[in-house]
Amino acid sequence: MQLQLRVQQMQLQLRVQQMQLQLRVKRMQLQLRVQRMQLQLRVQQMQLQLRVKRMQLQLRVQQMQLQLRVQQMQLQLRVKRMQLQLRVQQMQLQLRVQQMQLQLRVKRMQLQLRVQRMQLQLRVQQTRVGQQP
Repeated sequence: MQLQLRVQQMQLQLRVQQMQLQLRVKRMQLQLRVQRMQLQLRVQQMQLQLRVKRMQLQLRVQQMQLQLRVQQMQLQLRVKRMQLQLRVQQMQLQLRVQQMQLQLRVKRMQLQLRVQRMQLQLRVQQTRVGQQP
C-alpha cells in the first residue's frame, strides 16, 4: 500500500512538473510572440517615419521649384518692363528728332521768306531809283 501511495505521489509530482513545464513553454511562446509583434510595430513605425521624411523632402523640393518659377517669372517681368522703358525712350528720342527737324524746316522757311522779302525790297528800290528823273 505504501508503495502504491508513493508511486501515485511520484506520478502526481511528475504530472505537476509537466504542467509547470508546459506553462513555462507557453509563457515563453507568448513572450516571443509579443516581442515579434513589438518588432513588427517598430519596423512599421520606422517605415512610416521614412515615408513622412520622403514626403517632407518632396514638399521641400516642390517649394523650391515653385520659388524658382516665381523668381523666373519676376525676372521675365523685369526684363519686359526694361524693354518697354527702352521702347518708350526710343519713341521719345524719335519724337525729339522729328521736332528738331521740323524746327529746322521752319527756320529755313523763315530764312527763305526773309531773303525773298529782302530781294523784293531791293527790286522795289531799284525800280524806284530807275523811275526817278
